[in-house]
Amino acid sequence: MQRRVLQLILVFITAFQFLLSGCQTTERSVEVPTRTLSTKEVSKFVEQFFQQDKIKKMNVPGGAVVVVKGDKILYKKGFGYADLNKKIAVNPDETVFLMASTTKPFTATAIMQLVEQGKIDLNKNIQTYLKDIKIDNPYREPITVKDLLDHTAGFASIETQKVDFEEDLTKIHPMRPFLQSNMPPVVRKPGQVFVYDNFGYTLLGYMVEKVSGMPFEQYMEKHVFQPLEMKNSSLYLSPEIQKKRSLEYDPNGHVIPPYTWTPTIDGAAALNATPDDIVHFMIAQLNGGVFKNKHILQPKTIRKMQQYQSKIHPAYPDTTLGFENSLLTQDHHNQLVISKGGDGEGFSNLLTLLPEQRVGFFIVGNMPSDIRQEFYKQFMNHFYPSKEHTTYLKTPQEELQRFAGTFIDLRKDFLITHITPHGDGELTVENNISFINGNNIYRQIDPLLFINDEGQMLAFKENPDGSIAYMKNLLSYAQKSKLPYFSDVQKDDAYAQQIRNVQVSKLLPSTWKDRFEPSKPITWGEFITMTMLVLEVSPTIEPEQRKNGSITEEVQKAKDIGIIDAPIKIDSPIQRQEAATIFMKAAKKLRMPEIDTLNAQIAGEVNDSFKQGVKAIVALELFGPEVTKTKIGVDYHAKQNMLRKEAAALISEAIFKLAP
Repeated sequence: MQRRVLQLILVFITAFQFLLSGCQTTERSVEVPTRTLSTKEVSKFVEQFFQQDKIKKMNVPGGAVVVVKGDKILYKKGFGYADLNKKIAVNPDETVFLMASTTKPFTATAIMQLVEQGKIDLNKNIQTYLKDIKIDNPYREPITVKDLLDHTAGFASIETQKVDFEEDLTKIHPMRPFLQSNMPPVVRKPGQVFVYDNFGYTLLGYMVEKVSGMPFEQYMEKHVFQPLEMKNSSLYLSPEIQKKRSLEYDPNGHVIPPYTWTPTIDGAAALNATPDDIVHFMIAQLNGGVFKNKHILQPKTIRKMQQYQSKIHPAYPDTTLGFENSLLTQDHHNQLVISKGGDGEGFSNLLTLLPEQRVGFFIVGNMPSDIRQEFYKQFMNHFYPSKEHTTYLKTPQEELQRFAGTFIDLRKDFLITHITPHGDGELTVENNISFINGNNIYRQIDPLLFINDEGQMLAFKENPDGSIAYMKNLLSYAQKSKLPYFSDVQKDDAYAQQIRNVQVSKLLPSTWKDRFEPSKPITWGEFITMTMLVLEVSPTIEPEQRKNGSITEEVQKAKDIGIIDAPIKIDSPIQRQEAATIFMKAAKKLRMPEIDTLNAQIAGEVNDSFKQGVKAIVALELFGPEVTKTKIGVDYHAKQNMLRKEAAALISEAIFKLAP
């Protein structure tokens, strides 16, 4: 489970959404490429790309690249193997890949077809079309169809869980019962803020079904796939498609068994297609909705689909109606770029369009890797090199205090970002994921826009009163916490950020109010409460809406599920070795079944009955600066009483490493 969580969050960070913009000014003009996009030049570029050592070292078993301009395919070729063991080469015309989230532009196309026919109004309440689905929306503003398309519906985030993977390929999980039993509440005003939303696109797929009167997969086959001659595309993994589908490989090169998601057929992630089929869709997008003289959409509708709708900053848009902005903001080079990436356990892909240049490319690999990011970066640098010059502002440091604070990601609330003024016109950005902090000094280029030396953007959105409401950067789209800091925790304390993390995540006993008392020993009851809260946290409840835990209730829950199997004094201090063991038992029950098999070299005195718990905590590095690292292992100081600040360090690290 930990491996899966880490893999999915890395996908989210480095590749999944392609959300951020590289434009550094609000005004932009169409610039022609400095190199000719010809079959010869593109072929030379792609062949040289795959000869690089850093690309070879990614060890992607197989995939494909296609580049188009106008209605012409400039390059189309497979690389490597669809089946490494059997040495079956990838054929871009025949090898099928799961598209995952790259399904979304196709679903948006179906919706826009129904808009053209007058059967759907983008500005209408979605309940107009989904009368059999009950939506819990406490706001006066309804969710519109447009809100679903541009990811601003305001639903609580529902992430894909292990139970959503179906390895029995004969089973069909329909959309309607899934939607009715998994409908998340609306937790933000619809239309207000972007949060990437798979659930919304599942709703859109069901909307196509309800409005058209046809099963979603039949509608897509008749009105999208057939006109585009996408002969090897399907929303259903039939035996025929399964035979053509590439195997998927994990980062260690192991084959991942074939699977589908729940629901089986939906508008968010169900598409299977060949690279050649995807190119037909790209050509239609680049030619006013036309493919081989067949219209799937009118030119004005295509233009509307490709216009950015949601944006935190004018120079920093989020989404169009079906596409998104690129994650690699520094490599747009003043070009209009729209894209869509798809990811799974054993693959990644990227569809990128430059509508004003009538150019696009698609790259797919059957193992998660950075290959698509590298291809995008090098493609843009080669054909559209940067001519931009950045001017920096020197706003006095004291005036930047309004940006300072703690920001909680709206989609994955275990991602916590801390922002502090660093100097005139500069901010420091830090997060609770130590291995991806990177270059964290951002310099101001606009009143609400900053950039670091790598070209990555940081933007803010204000409340009506001028205070800061939201932040967006490479890692996160996040809301500023309104909770005041504990009065007795200095901001330069070694544990300050970890204490703040558990505070804003509402993972503390309800009796802890204005003071944290960091050097006070934590009691059995207090530690069990924090442990249960971090492991049981519900993704459907926003951090701001959570309540801190009742010690009595959380201890009783721990007893009920067998975490506590002996009498305890809830008001007595807990030793560090006891806390480690309690946490291990709880994590095994609630989140990470294999935690008691983890091993680490430990030093210092530890009772035999607590050694496995200490080893597990040390292996996961769920600790702060209080441990001592020696030549023979980590001294956990196991027999000392655990202090509140040390408990905060353990729980803070667990927020990310054991996230649901």
